[in-house]
Amino acid sequence: MPILERETSRDQGESKALPKVPLPPLKQTLEMYLKCVQHLVGQEQFKKTKAIVEKFGAPGGTGEALQKKLLERRESTTNWIYDYWLQDMYLTNRVALPVNSNPAMVFPQQAFRDHKDALRFAAHLITGVLEYKSLIDTQALAVDYARGQLAGTPLCMQQYNRMFTYYRRPGHITDTQIQSRASASEPEHIIVACKNQFFVLDIIANQKRLNEMDILSQLEKIVSMSEKSEDRLPPFGLFTSDGRTEWAQARDVLIKDPTNRESLALIESCVCVVCLDEPTKLEPNDTNRALLMLHGGGREMNGGNRWYDKSMQFVVGMDGVCGVLCEHSPFEGIVMVQCSEYLLKYMYDKEPIQDGKVSQCYRSASTAKATLEVQSSNPGTPHGLVSNLDMDAYKFKFYGKEFIKKQRMSPDAYIQVALQLAFYRCNGRLVSTYESASIRRFQEGRVDNIRSATPEGLAFVKSMTDERSLNDLERMKRLRDAIKAQTDYTIAAITGMAIDNHLLGLREMAKELKMEKPDIFSDETYLTSNQFILSSSQFIRFPLDNQQLHRIKANFMAIAGMAGVVGAVDGTHIQIIAPSKDEDVFVNRKKVAYIPSTRRLLLMQLLTFLMLRSGLGLPMIRWLSLQDVLTPYLSPQPGAQLKYNMQVSTVMEMFCCYGPVVPNGYGACYNPQAQSHHLLRSTETCSAVFTKALEEGLLEIRDLCNRIAAAAAASTTPTAPTATPTVSKASGRSQATGQVCKASGK
Repeated sequence: MPILERETSRDQGESKALPKVPLPPLKQTLEMYLKCVQHLVGQEQFKKTKAIVEKFGAPGGTGEALQKKLLERRESTTNWIYDYWLQDMYLTNRVALPVNSNPAMVFPQQAFRDHKDALRFAAHLITGVLEYKSLIDTQALAVDYARGQLAGTPLCMQQYNRMFTYYRRPGHITDTQIQSRASASEPEHIIVACKNQFFVLDIIANQKRLNEMDILSQLEKIVSMSEKSEDRLPPFGLFTSDGRTEWAQARDVLIKDPTNRESLALIESCVCVVCLDEPTKLEPNDTNRALLMLHGGGREMNGGNRWYDKSMQFVVGMDGVCGVLCEHSPFEGIVMVQCSEYLLKYMYDKEPIQDGKVSQCYRSASTAKATLEVQSSNPGTPHGLVSNLDMDAYKFKFYGKEFIKKQRMSPDAYIQVALQLAFYRCNGRLVSTYESASIRRFQEGRVDNIRSATPEGLAFVKSMTDERSLNDLERMKRLRDAIKAQTDYTIAAITGMAIDNHLLGLREMAKELKMEKPDIFSDETYLTSNQFILSSSQFIRFPLDNQQLHRIKANFMAIAGMAGVVGAVDGTHIQIIAPSKDEDVFVNRKKVAYIPSTRRLLLMQLLTFLMLRSGLGLPMIRWLSLQDVLTPYLSPQPGAQLKYNMQVSTVMEMFCCYGPVVPNGYGACYNPQAQSHHLLRSTETCSAVFTKALEEGLLEIRDLCNRIAAAAAASTTPTAPTATPTVSKASGRSQATGQVCKASGK
């Protein structure tokens, strides 16, 4: 299920009512920093770092002066860290956007009958995009509410406003975000990429939006135009896959020509890019589809059929490989996920138009022309990005988050610890790890970093690898300590109390004041601690098959006695027809009638007492409470909802992917499900080795939990004296348990 709760029809302007991002105390940040790095560097280096940090944080020192300036900045700005963070994370970063920065969502594999079928899908997708954009423009998009840790907090919605209006223009030193706004003189348009050519398609004409048949007609014309070899232009989309400085230099040459300048202006101001990809003949497995989303397969495939600077690119492959790719600087991945969920539901709730009348009210699609040849030796060719990326989309089928929850552990923290174990197995050490933590609880909040390579995590992985003499109880204690440390840091990060944004703010404030760079920021420890060799995040994926879907329905039926339910936000929001008396009491913040939790509890207690006293069983109580007391609210479109419920197991099969953030690094994107985990690793090393280590680690942690549970059950179950296991005084474990551990070699 989605990790966000949505409230309908709320004004996005309410984001301004959110609190400002807090500024952590200087002493707290410096102490956390030392704890985060101590176990990742050598003893001598740490001594040096500790002395530098203590000098920086001394009373009356540089740190206090910079902290005071940051406090002033917090008072005078909406978000004291946003501009610093945006520049450092994205705009001054000189690496190429594909693989290194731009994440993607891979849609379900489509089975197109022919090219016309694929174009019909594309037209339907574009119509859905325009519907979604309309919700954003009219501020009718539902407000997001946090789930998981500290659930229920409203989240800032500003990122949605940037989805279709922002463009990242390359610069020699720093990139620039360009915001476009529609005007009466310049109708809104999208850019369609086909056979490495770029076409302008107006979507608003005569103050009317094109209908789906109009869009389909235009797409057919674009495909026809792209097939004329005599008019074919070089694949100048390849420029956007180059390093940012190199692309800026090439752009300077391009814009000297008026035609190029006009074409680039059209691309920069478009709503989105739609890429009509050629078939690749690759097997359409998850790994290959993810790679094609990230880099198009290189110049030999669809690598030139992209424009990576645009905030949203929708890919429709003639071979059924489809998805969306985003330029990351305007918004976080969850915004792309929410848009993708809306689009897939829209496309399967509403059938594509098969036939209809073309309105002829629009201007025909035109070519975005270029006059500069792209030489084969041009560095814009993404060959290195393609050949250096090793990716593996993998499903861990042995168990899922239900097992983890039974251990009273956070699934996210559990997997993060398993990732640390896998990395240690492969490399014999831990490294600085980046896990994104949303701070959208605050005005214009983006993210901070959860540093998952904790001292407690290192102690646990050593207990599973190097320190074989430890017993299971000691290992289990270390596991729980590691998961608690991970959870505590997560809460600190999402509440604005992590260290990375704060240290960045102190560093940038010193630069702004033209101070000599403080030693803490030129220290080797600081520099290496910001090279995130392991980067990870959790993503969203819906049930993948009917078996999973039926299991969810059966579990909900067993809990609540309600058939056919595939998910719920919480039990207090079951819609009903409000009673005539005290009607306003039964209307929740979603403006729908429901049974308040306190009244429902009292009602159910009364019903239970009366039914049991009268001799009726619990099934009758459940039937009466649902059928007679709660009158269900009937959807005005039950057919569409029924279709969605039937289709959800297939149409929502999508997943997120991205590359490592540093050379020789690892990117791990995962989604814990009830009975399995979906993991996608991208690396410039060897994903197969890391996958094997991760699978072994997950199995070993499960076995450890099972042995502890079995030992606990044995100690509380009365047995005959002859069957009582003997206990080793050295380890405090039963000898039988020790034999299992030894036999497994783990």
